[in-house]
Amino acid sequence: MTDDSDSRAKCATCSDDILQQEVPNRRLADTQEVCKDIHLEMILVRTADIVQRAFLKFRERTWDPDAVKIKLEGSDIVVHDNAVATDQVLFRSFPDHLVSDPSVKAGMLCAFTCQEPFVYMRELFKQLTQGKVVPCFALLLISNSVGHDMKIQEVGIQLKPVPRMITTVYLDHVMENWPRNIHEVLRVTSLTTGKAWYIDISGPQYNINCALWPAMEFTRAHIDQIVHVLLEGANQNVFIEAGQRPEIKGLITRKLFEAAGHINAAIGTWVKTEKLELQELVKLDAAAFDAKKESLLNTMKEAVGDFILDSDFRPEIYAIFIAGIDKGKGPLTAAQKAPLICNGLGLVQSYFSMSWNSLYSECSAVLPLSTHCHIIEQLKHGEEKLHIVVWL
Repeated sequence: MTDDSDSRAKCATCSDDILQQEVPNRRLADTQEVCKDIHLEMILVRTADIVQRAFLKFRERTWDPDAVKIKLEGSDIVVHDNAVATDQVLFRSFPDHLVSDPSVKAGMLCAFTCQEPFVYMRELFKQLTQGKVVPCFALLLISNSVGHDMKIQEVGIQLKPVPRMITTVYLDHVMENWPRNIHEVLRVTSLTTGKAWYIDISGPQYNINCALWPAMEFTRAHIDQIVHVLLEGANQNVFIEAGQRPEIKGLITRKLFEAAGHINAAIGTWVKTEKLELQELVKLDAAAFDAKKESLLNTMKEAVGDFILDSDFRPEIYAIFIAGIDKGKGPLTAAQKAPLICNGLGLVQSYFSMSWNSLYSECSAVLPLSTHCHIIEQLKHGEEKLHIVVWL
C-alpha cells in the first residue's frame, strides 16, 4: 500500500492536491509551472474581456463618424462617411439602424483604432492587473512595477491577410484599415515561466474577435512582421502630445481623454461602493465575477454617456474655426473676423469671388452685429473663390 503522504503536494495557487504518481515522467515543479500559467491566463482572459467590452462601449458613446451607408461585400465592410470639417458636433449616436450584425457593429466601433484601447483604457487595465499574484508552489508574493509577475509591452505589427477589411469612403478620399496600417497589441510575458500572450482589443475590425491569444498561436495566425516593441504607456504619451494640437483632431483627442477621466473616476466610486479592488475582481469565482463585471461595465458606460450629454463642445469648436486653424491657413485678422461676428435666427450664406470689404458690406446689410461669433469655418479659399458658412 502506498503512503499518499509521500506522493502528494499542495498547489499554493489552486489549492489542489497533485499526485506525483499520476505524472511519473514529470517533475512536480513542472506541473506547478503549468498551474502558474493557467492561473495568470485566467486573470488575463478576464482582463482582456473587460477592457475590450469597456472600449466598445466607450467608442459607442464617443462615436464621431457620420456614417450614412454601410455595405457588406462578402466579409468586408464599406462605410460611407459624410462627416465634414464644418460639423458642429464632435460625437454622434451610433447608427444602429444601419447595423444588425453584432460582429459588424464591433468591427465598425474598432475601425482604425489600434493604439486607442491602450491609451483610453490604460487605467482600467492597470487596476485589473496590478494585484499581487501568488505563483504556484511559491512562498512569496511576487510583484514588480506593473503588479503581477509579468512584463507588458506595446507591440506594433503588420498583419497577415486579414479575415475582414474595413473601407471608409469619405467625401474626398478613401481609407482602408489593411494592409498599410500598423496594428497595435499588448504582449504580456510571465517573468516566472516565460510564457507570453498577446492582447488584441481592436481586433474585431479585422474579424479577429478573441481578445487574448497565446503568443505563439497569435504569431502563427496573424503576425507578418513586428514593426516595433515599446514600453507600456508609450502610446499614451504620443496621444497626449497629439491632444495639444490646436485643430479639431486635437480637440477630439482632448475630449476623449476627458471622457476616459470620467471612466477612471467612476471606477474609483465603484471600488468604494463594492468594497472590491479590480485586481480582486478578476480572481472571483465565475458567478460572482460575471455579476460584478456587468455592474462595473454599466458604471463605466453611464459615466461616459453622462459626460457626453452634459457637455456643450460648440464654443471650443467655434473658437478653433474662427481662428482659421483647422485648415492650416493661420489666424484670421480682425478685419476678416468683423463681418462674421453676428447673431440672428439662422442663416447659411455662400460668397464667391468676393473681397473681404464686399463680404463685410454684404453681411452688414442683412445681419446685426454683436460680440458673439458663430462663424464655423472658411471652407474654400482659393481658385478665386471664398466660401463661408455661417451658423447662427
